[in-house]
Amino acid sequence: MDFFKYSIFRRNVSFYGATFEGAALFIRATFEGDALFVEVTFEGSALFVEVTYEGLAVFNEATFEGSALFDRASFKGCCASFDKVI
Repeated sequence: MDFFKYSIFRRNVSFYGATFEGAALFIRATFEGDALFVEVTFEGSALFVEVTYEGLAVFNEATFEGSALFDRASFKGCCASFDKVI
């Protein structure tokens, strides 16, 4: 399980090509820069609960093999992109 409760990412962050083998829990995390989840694989559940995205939120070509939940997520940046998500 990858747990990012109350994490604050102050700069751009890229998880490009990463694989989260268990549940990926982003609970009340804040991304102050861009959050790039391009070509990321989530093998377990991906929970983005009360997450704040202040920059770009890019999930292009991400694979969600388990459930994906964006409960009360706030997209404040210019855009969120989910192109070619499986």
